[in-house]
Amino acid sequence: MASTRAAARSAPAALLFLASFAAPAAWAQSPLSNEAALALRIGRLEEAISLADRALASHPRDTRALSVRGRARALGGDRDRALSDFDAALAADPRCTDALLFRGLVYMEEGAYDLAVPDCDRAIAVDPENADCWHNRGVCRSALGRFGDAKKDIAKAIELRPSSAPFHESLAYLLERSGERKLALDAARKALALDAKSAKAPALVGRILRQDGDVKGARAALESAIRNDPKEPYAHIELGILLADSGDTDGAIEHFRAALAAGSREAVVHYHLGRLLLANSKTRKPDPTAAAEHLEKCLALDRRGDYRDLARHLIDGIDKRKRKKAKS
Repeated sequence: MASTRAAARSAPAALLFLASFAAPAAWAQSPLSNEAALALRIGRLEEAISLADRALASHPRDTRALSVRGRARALGGDRDRALSDFDAALAADPRCTDALLFRGLVYMEEGAYDLAVPDCDRAIAVDPENADCWHNRGVCRSALGRFGDAKKDIAKAIELRPSSAPFHESLAYLLERSGERKLALDAARKALALDAKSAKAPALVGRILRQDGDVKGARAALESAIRNDPKEPYAHIELGILLADSGDTDGAIEHFRAALAAGSREAVVHYHLGRLLLANSKTRKPDPTAAAEHLEKCLALDRRGDYRDLARHLIDGIDKRKRKKAKS
């Protein structure tokens, strides 16, 4: 499908903050580590880091403090120090589920699902009743095309936590990727029933309706997703594709740029931006320089090769026009 990696990366809806932390580690912990975990859960990253620092000052092998600080650093873009924290936690306690889950998340968010799976495996072996472990491994396996294994993992996660809307969202994305569109719609609607403010579920509904030719229904679902979460990149990507297909170049560019601003690193976004920036619109002239930059980014991000030939064809066209212009 045209945006498989977009779907894969968007599917883990509940990955920023896990619903629960693992059982206390073998090493002594500071009470501040629990306060740090709470700060992380509500999105106060600097506070979480500060509290974790204080916890570690008195308890340097506090695995929860190390794990929380690592996750907060990862969310703040400090990848290398985040991984150092997770490694330190696992050196102190190789069975630290928090560190395994959070390190796996770093890899997942980078699209390195093959690196995340071993951490998920270890976390499940330590804590087989932890729904997040099963869910995250299912997301990874889905992204790697192992749909049968992924369904089993996400089904187990839902069995352990049936009221989780994000788990049903992930199941919906998995079913859509594996071609089971009707079941995907059912799962997405189940997610919406559990969480009316979900953004990922209506985004997927919009994608399926767009592919079925229901432009009006697709647009309504995608706009609903963006109202629920203006920073949901997948909804912007899908609405951008819909508008581009409808001839609204300017509107499509706006939504693809919104997807990038929301943190998307999908090849599909850069491909479409590159393609659209080569075209005339009501408000601007073609911009081959910016188009080429996006197409090169597309090639760099496109691990699956979904857009390789298309992007290279457009880049070749830009280069030919440059050489022709230089000669004249």
